Amino acid sequence: MDNALLILNAGSSSLKFAVYQADVAGRLQAEYRGAIEEIGRHGRFQVFHAPDTDGEVDLVVAPANH
Repeated sequence: MDNALLILNAGSSSLKFAVYQADVAGRLQAEYRGAIEEIGRHGRFQVFHAPDTDGEVDLVVAPANH
C-alpha cells in the first residue's frame, strides 16, 4: 500500500484509526477504519472496510485479561 496515510485518535479508553490511500492526483480515499475500545475492561479490536460504513466487521479480537 503505497502513499497511505494513518490517522489515530486516542481517548481515555479507546484508540480509533483510519487508513486512507492517495491516488495519482493526490485525492484521499478511505480504505479501513477501526477501533480498540474499552481498554482496561473487556476490550475489543474491530476493523472495517471504510467504503462500506454499515458493512460487516472484518476482524474482532477480544484481548485476554491483563
